[in-house]
Amino acid sequence: MKISDIHSAKGLKFKLNFIDSSVYFSAGMLIHIEATQKDCEFLINQYGKGTCTTSSQLVLCKADNKSAQYILDLFESEHNDAFRCMFAIEGVNDTSLEIQAYTFRSVTEYKTPIYIQISDKLQEKTNIEKLYKEYVWDQLGEPALFCLNYKSKKKQLADVRFASGRRYLFAHNTPRGIVAESESFLKDRYEVPVDVYLAPEIKFISGGERSYVNDGLAADLDKISNPASYFARWEAYNELSKKLLEQESEEFGELHYSSYTMKTDLSGITYEFVGDEELDESFIGKELGASEKVTDKDDAASSKRVKQIAVGPIKRISGRKVTTYIEIMEGLESIPDSGSLTLYTAGDKYIIARRDAAKERMINHQSPIKSIVALIEAGASEYELPGDWGSHKAVTEELRRNFPKAKDFKPEQIDAINIAINTPDIALIQGPPGTGKTTVIKAICERFREIFEAEERQHKKADPEYVLRSPKFLISSFQNEAVDNAISTPLPGDIPAYRKTAKRVKDSIKKQYQRALDEWYSGVSISINELIEDKTALDFVEDRKRLNDEFISYKNAGEPLELAAKLMKHYLSYTDICYPQELIKAANTVMRAATLDVDVDDIPDPIIANLEAQRTLPKAFTDDGRINARRLSAHLKIRDDLGIDEQIIDAIDAVCKEEFSDIEFAHYVDTVRILQKKYCKHSMEIDIKDKSIVNECLIVMSDHFTNQYMNTLSDIESKKSLILSEFLSRLEQEYEVMVRKYSMTTAATCQTSLDLRNNSQKTYDLVIIDEAARANPLDLFIPMSMGKKIVLVGDHKQLPHMLEPDVLKVIMDDPKFKDLPEIEKSLFERLFGMFSKGHKPKTVLLTHQFRMHPEICKFVSEVFYDGLLQTAESVTPELRCSPKSINNGRALTFVNVPISKGAETPGVSKSRMAEVEVISKDVKTILETDTEAKVGIITFYAAQATKITQSLELLLNAEEISRVEVGTVDAFQGKEFDYVLLSCVRSNKPKRGEEQPMVGFLEKPNRLCVAFSRAKRQLIIYGDAETLIQIPCFSRLYDICAIEGGGCYREY
Repeated sequence: MKISDIHSAKGLKFKLNFIDSSVYFSAGMLIHIEATQKDCEFLINQYGKGTCTTSSQLVLCKADNKSAQYILDLFESEHNDAFRCMFAIEGVNDTSLEIQAYTFRSVTEYKTPIYIQISDKLQEKTNIEKLYKEYVWDQLGEPALFCLNYKSKKKQLADVRFASGRRYLFAHNTPRGIVAESESFLKDRYEVPVDVYLAPEIKFISGGERSYVNDGLAADLDKISNPASYFARWEAYNELSKKLLEQESEEFGELHYSSYTMKTDLSGITYEFVGDEELDESFIGKELGASEKVTDKDDAASSKRVKQIAVGPIKRISGRKVTTYIEIMEGLESIPDSGSLTLYTAGDKYIIARRDAAKERMINHQSPIKSIVALIEAGASEYELPGDWGSHKAVTEELRRNFPKAKDFKPEQIDAINIAINTPDIALIQGPPGTGKTTVIKAICERFREIFEAEERQHKKADPEYVLRSPKFLISSFQNEAVDNAISTPLPGDIPAYRKTAKRVKDSIKKQYQRALDEWYSGVSISINELIEDKTALDFVEDRKRLNDEFISYKNAGEPLELAAKLMKHYLSYTDICYPQELIKAANTVMRAATLDVDVDDIPDPIIANLEAQRTLPKAFTDDGRINARRLSAHLKIRDDLGIDEQIIDAIDAVCKEEFSDIEFAHYVDTVRILQKKYCKHSMEIDIKDKSIVNECLIVMSDHFTNQYMNTLSDIESKKSLILSEFLSRLEQEYEVMVRKYSMTTAATCQTSLDLRNNSQKTYDLVIIDEAARANPLDLFIPMSMGKKIVLVGDHKQLPHMLEPDVLKVIMDDPKFKDLPEIEKSLFERLFGMFSKGHKPKTVLLTHQFRMHPEICKFVSEVFYDGLLQTAESVTPELRCSPKSINNGRALTFVNVPISKGAETPGVSKSRMAEVEVISKDVKTILETDTEAKVGIITFYAAQATKITQSLELLLNAEEISRVEVGTVDAFQGKEFDYVLLSCVRSNKPKRGEEQPMVGFLEKPNRLCVAFSRAKRQLIIYGDAETLIQIPCFSRLYDICAIEGGGCYREY
């Protein structure tokens, strides 16, 4: 089948002239056309099936004005999503090509095969091979179908028509798949829009074979506006969350409390409420809110809704006493002395509302990536022609200069940057433990900024009125710690990221962000201060800020006369500022009236003191008259505000010489007396009750203060110092606001990235989501709905995505539900599997780790990553070595704690004291031997973590405790330690009828992967070997340590 058979898709023919005769062109080949700076010049290259290296190179061609305008119009329509264009060579001449244009309503690629069943009736008239040859087009390198897209709703819903020249294949879209019924001929030349569908495989099968359904294609052919199975599944999940929340609130009802006590520690507040009745212990862990009690006589319909104040989750229930604990947060409100306790649902409702908003935005095609629903559903997207992918180089000299770590990037890190900056929509980067995901994220942002700003400069060059802008990034993750890690330092060309947080975020998160801002401001301040050469400018800016602050305080206080007088006194204390005499007299009047100081004297204009010091008698003049005359002359020369005539200054200067005549002295005396008469008057009176006059005096004084300083800072260096000083002063006051307003990067968790109060949601040029495999798909949709380009970074081999326990329990208890693995599979894993296929994959696996000792890496790679994870050359055994006195210095250790030392405790959260004892001793030894070491103690049970913590608190000093972290595995992803001690806990005898002991959480490979990959120098496993060796990874570690001699084996 040829594309030329699809008559309805044909556009105009046109000619392109080329000069380079070394390129071989072939009729029937597809070509990609790219515009240049000149309207009539284009770059072309051949692509698709049969393209060789010499024929695929770029060639410069020229078109006549009419053809060029037609091509440009096609590009514009394609840019506006009107249709998709393809071009094919119809004829080849010596120096020109005849090109046929084709337009299609859509070109969609599926990551799953398309199977078309042939009815028995049709199979009697034709065969499968013939149908494939006539209806499947393979010029793009993958098989494709052309489907007629009728405007008639009746025809749309009734059937499917696959086109081939004047023939079409009539088919039905059924629940069991696409079923082809018959062939027919089109009576007339048809003018019907055409859709193109590509897939890794297109196969015609007989009706008796197994039924195959391509959900994505079926959805498109049916024109179903509601998204298919994946979105439907998670929409049902969200609806179930809402119903369970409402049901739980109703079950809890309202618990009245008569009193409460509260205790505050460094981290939070413990409340103990005394209720009117006892509460069931099943509510432990539920978050409560306190509010005023609604009396029985209140009319529920008319009474105002009472405000809930969060008091934290329930920690303990003892009779009628309910104990809650809430971490201290900014703006924590006080609660009523007595009132009602209800389930606190505000946070959950916001979560659900944000999920709904994001989902609606995606379904209604309001997201920047219009095909995002199809991408998520079945990997279906607009088929990417060569021009859809960017062709930017991953690592440039500019990137190496701005981001020095780029000099040492591994090939797969370069591949990750390449896919991220050039993908037309989504890219996925799988980063196993220690592979430098954060470094790659920063490099992607920096390289994207370079490309974006270069394109902006090109726009500006083409259109001088174009307003340049910087790219907008959103860095997100499912939890705050991962977000903070990703933005730990600003990008080379950016200020710190603006950190969006929830209202009830922990104080520690806010303080960490504030520290980061303060450190950045401190660094900038030091750098700017070093550039300020004229410190007078800095002093002036600081003085003016101080005076302006006083003026604001005066205004805010209601303009009292006392504060006005105090401010005027401060202005007049700057004796090098020459204020007009009338202004000084007005200020003196205000200060006297305010009785600011009983002993205050008028602060005179400096000219008065100079005039009164003049010696007008010849004998007195011989004493210090010449010196005083010179001072008066110098003062008058800088008093531009007085408008002194030059003849007056000349008369004074005449007596400043060593010799002068009697006439010159007489003229000097007359001049001084005139000036004394004018300026040495008694103080003037103003109406101090008129605040507008007082305010005007203050404003005039401020203007004189500023103007005279500005006049003294007249040279280039002084002006530069003044500008820098002004900027530094403003930055000191507003650096948090400036970061929020001007930073290229916004950082937020998936949930807080969307603001429900803003209807016109922000769009980002690039959205990068770290730890994407851990985010619930509904939360991941939120940042994904805002990105023009999306990069998901994560590792589906580590911890799974977060599911609400209550919802998961209901799903698992439903006997009709058989799809638990799909619910447990993260969206990241789903997309990674789909986008690893196709003619141009959008996924990269980072394979070099920089954290673990090579022996630990080898074990983790073998067990979890099929041997693909390698240790970077820079991470040598010598670099990760440890003292011989700690497990013989071996990187891997298995400490067998047999059941004879004590079994696990029964209950939901289990513990085992035998492991607590040996771990406590080993931790003490490690800390005393390796005085700089950081130790992580991981377990799978909260009860065991508590017992280990309590044991260490008795054994270690404060400094040693600061180097140890204890917790369950869920809190350790993304962290690293010199030594990791893993307490496995499970130790039991097989139950009746069971062949093996119970191991619980230890069967989860994702959690084990995290636990095994946190250590830099030593990984130490504690557990009952008989119980553990039934699990493959523990069995392999046991063999390495106990049998093969590749590690240390100890018996406790």
